[in-house]
Amino acid sequence: MTKIVLSFDDGRWDEYDAIKLASSYGIKSTLNVTTAYVENSVYTDAGDCPAMTREQVIELYKDPNVEIAGHSHTHVNDFIDIVKGQRLLEQWLDTNEPLGFASPHSQLDLDLYPLQKFKEEKFLYVRKSQVYDSLSGIYRYVRKTSRILGLKWPLYWTYKNTFSNTIEDDYLVHGFGVLRDHSFKQIKYLINKAVKNNYDVVLIMHSICKPDHNLAKNLYSWDWAKFDELCRFIQSMENKGLLESATTKELILKR
Repeated sequence: MTKIVLSFDDGRWDEYDAIKLASSYGIKSTLNVTTAYVENSVYTDAGDCPAMTREQVIELYKDPNVEIAGHSHTHVNDFIDIVKGQRLLEQWLDTNEPLGFASPHSQLDLDLYPLQKFKEEKFLYVRKSQVYDSLSGIYRYVRKTSRILGLKWPLYWTYKNTFSNTIEDDYLVHGFGVLRDHSFKQIKYLINKAVKNNYDVVLIMHSICKPDHNLAKNLYSWDWAKFDELCRFIQSMENKGLLESATTKELILKR
């Protein structure tokens, strides 16, 4: 059965509300925390958007519908910084269990930092964005056009290779970035196609914005009303036994 993951990057204050909303529908989420951002000692792509507090991160960790994973210390893809963030996060959560890691900007250089290094440091998994191949340049153009025109099948075509390879070698996770211009109907279409083909789906999300949010027009934000509609759709599909809401950790461990 298709598993769907809502994967939130950074630890923004609005993500706290979005994750709580998803949990109220019985939908699971993964929160990838940039520890220095939560400590208010570094800026990320969130700009002026404040981070959630450490106490909120710990509160979400106690929610059975939520997984907490790392997103580096200062939002960079430097291995020392990544490990620092991971160890600090383990201290906050008072856990010795391996945590997953989501690459900032999904730009982790696996030639420079092979997956084996992460395994040696007891990372549970590594998450990046879409699968890149020889057609990636064409995909980029089609994706932008699809967002502007609201096209559904062409958008799915550009991510089919990602959906069919959501997890590589039982360790490397690939996801699809939800952007401001994606309509709910497009995301629903992608999920339905994944269900039809028995693909797993990881939706990478950032700010979930109500109309007065200062990042409402940011490319990496998504509308609160669309997100609520998505949650209700996932809940309906799960009630029908067509898909299963999961955390990234569960996606890895249940294979």
